[in-house]
Amino acid sequence: MKNVFLLALLLTSGTRLVPLKNQYDEQVKVAVINKPLQEIWDRFALLALDNGYPVKSIDHKTGLVTVDQTSFDGHGGFESKDGRVPNQQAYIVAERFSDEYPDHTDEYTFVANWNLLITAIDSNTTQLRIKLYDTAAYSDDVFLKGNRRGNLKAGYWRNLERRASNRT
Repeated sequence: MKNVFLLALLLTSGTRLVPLKNQYDEQVKVAVINKPLQEIWDRFALLALDNGYPVKSIDHKTGLVTVDQTSFDGHGGFESKDGRVPNQQAYIVAERFSDEYPDHTDEYTFVANWNLLITAIDSNTTQLRIKLYDTAAYSDDVFLKGNRRGNLKAGYWRNLERRASNRT
C-alpha cells in the first residue's frame, strides 16, 4: 500500500526519474595479489567478519564466494545534471529524481550483491575477480536503481592487500 501511495504521489507531482547519463563499467574487476591463496582466504574471512558482509555461500574448491545485499556506506553517489559524480569514492551510482539532486548521500543507503572468485595463480600469487550486481540506492521511502562504478577495485583491493601485508 505504501508503494502505491508513493507511486501516485510521484505521478501527480511532476517528478520523474532521470536515467543515468553515463555508461559505467559493469565488467568483472580483476586483481593479482602477491600472497598465497590460503592467506588471502584468511584475510577475506577477517574482512567479511569485520565488515559484517552477509556471505551467502563459499566454495573453497572453485574459489567462489557469493555475498548477499551489502551496504556500501560512503561509496555511493548520484550524477550531477552534467553527468559528473561528485563522490569520487562511489562504487555505485544511482538514478535521481528530476527535481532534486542530493548533494549529500548520507540519507541514502547504497547496496549491491556481489560475487568474488579467489584462485591461485601459483604458490605465492592469488587472483581475485569481483562483480557487483543488483545495485541500488534507497532511503526510508524511495528506492532507486543503480549501476556499479569502475573504481570498486581500487578501494576493495587496497583494503584486502593492506590486511594481507599486515600479516607478514
